Amino acid sequence: MSTRKINLSMSECSNREMRLGTITSWDGSASELLKASDYEDRSAKKTDKCCGKRGRACQLCELNMPFSQETTCAHAMVACQIGNLTDCILVEHSPIGCSAQQHGLNVSMNIGLARRHKQPQTISILSTNLLENDMVFGASNKLRQTIRDAYYRYSPKAIFISMACSTAIIGEDIDSIADELQNELGIEVIPLHCEGFRSKHWSTGFDISQHGILRSIVEKNPKKKQKELINIVQLWGTDYFSDILKPLGLRVNYLVDMASYDELKQASEALATTTFCHTLGSYMATAIHLVPIWLQHWKNISVFLR
Repeated sequence: MSTRKINLSMSECSNREMRLGTITSWDGSASELLKASDYEDRSAKKTDKCCGKRGRACQLCELNMPFSQETTCAHAMVACQIGNLTDCILVEHSPIGCSAQQHGLNVSMNIGLARRHKQPQTISILSTNLLENDMVFGASNKLRQTIRDAYYRYSPKAIFISMACSTAIIGEDIDSIADELQNELGIEVIPLHCEGFRSKHWSTGFDISQHGILRSIVEKNPKKKQKELINIVQLWGTDYFSDILKPLGLRVNYLVDMASYDELKQASEALATTTFCHTLGSYMATAIHLVPIWLQHWKNISVFLR
């Protein structure tokens, strides 16, 4: 790709290997990796080639590996992020096996809620529990019913739908179903294209989660700036930052884990955004602070990362 961009007009999010040129494995020394990964400098000088290409598209070459070991997937990272929102629901459109980690995420969420001085609650994830017949004949009606059940049982402020490998294989159209149910229920219904084989990089799941939030929840036309508000993109963790920033007259708005719908919505009103982890928070932070650009042309603009 000649540019690496966040395109907020699309429901799908670019993979990190396409957007950033990232790789999952390296066969060489650290010094060689440092030199080879400096493609911004090399492309500016136009003195080197990579993968037979020249210029800004220059990227490291992924090793030809048949499988990955000891890793998770983008679908699991969506559960880690979206499933921890306090007043929204994640519907995993998948077999029940894709929800096997939820008991652990539930423990983490409640420990995190206690550390942030919030009320305990059960993790907000439902599964469509796809069976053999669903894989053969389709499961769109099952998804519609699960979304309706989530709405009437829990009254969430938004409902997210996560795609899984199985539903991507059979071609479930979660975008159309999301539009249909959003019109029916009157709340945001947000599709997340996070099937596990979409990307070799599990961290793409962070981008996918934040992409959906940015498109559908973050205020697109903030009427004011809260000059004392600082967004911090962080996982569960103890609230250390409030004590650090309070003497400066600043307030913390934690994103994404354990945030509420309203806390997500006000993110574009913050003075600044930071994160304890570039892998976790760079996508959201970059897009939020280019909000004045993409607000003007919401339907047809891409936010470019340089």
